[in-house]
Amino acid sequence: MKYYKILIAVIILFNVQDIDIAYAGSAGSNYTFETMNIVNMPTAGNIPLKDQYLELYFSQNSCLGIKVLDAPFHNFYFGLAESATNFFGDGDITFQKYPGLIANYRILNEGKYYPAIGIGINTQGRGNFNEITDEFNFNSPGLYLAMSKSFLWSFGYFGLHIGTNYSFEPNSGNRKVNFYFGIEQSIANKASINLEYDMNSPENPGIVFNKALLNLALRYSLDDRITIDLNFLDLFNTKSSVMRYLRLEGDVRLF
Repeated sequence: MKYYKILIAVIILFNVQDIDIAYAGSAGSNYTFETMNIVNMPTAGNIPLKDQYLELYFSQNSCLGIKVLDAPFHNFYFGLAESATNFFGDGDITFQKYPGLIANYRILNEGKYYPAIGIGINTQGRGNFNEITDEFNFNSPGLYLAMSKSFLWSFGYFGLHIGTNYSFEPNSGNRKVNFYFGIEQSIANKASINLEYDMNSPENPGIVFNKALLNLALRYSLDDRITIDLNFLDLFNTKSSVMRYLRLEGDVRLF
């Protein structure tokens, strides 16, 4: 019965070719939909009304992640995410125990002098899922509040993102309110570079600078249709080594 998840993933992958991609990518100064993540942590970005957002990511141990979001109402989206390790190859496929739940409501749209503000929940972590500890390599954001503000200057678009979150994954004794922030700079029309600093409070209670998570994303909008990210998580090597993963995302119309 566990292989029904494989069937669902295959159906989604095969139907990607029939998706009507309605918008250009989210990277570069010519972006037409908003950045949803700085690197690993959420922004106050949103999905256009009645559209969907599709994300695929690939990481170590043949890990495949799929996220599908829908925006049925103005300034609100929700969806599910699922991942599996050893998805490719001949090893046993290991799925995360429960699908990730994602929902976001933007309570304030960005203005000239103030940021956009979004509140939400995201229980989807990154990397391999450990069935013993019920944790991912990188914890999910959990409950969060995010603020985002963009500026146009001589070098293109510059974005500033600040957030606070509370993840449910660490054991109850280690759960703490966390803070993160990041910047985003467009490079020409179709590329961007994002840098994120996650204080990683559950594992870094003393808020030591080089024990936090420093994450980097190199982003490019392919053919004005879809965005590809090359992400590097934990540049300080606080966990053991830098995790690299590839992400494809698009603002799409599935229904």
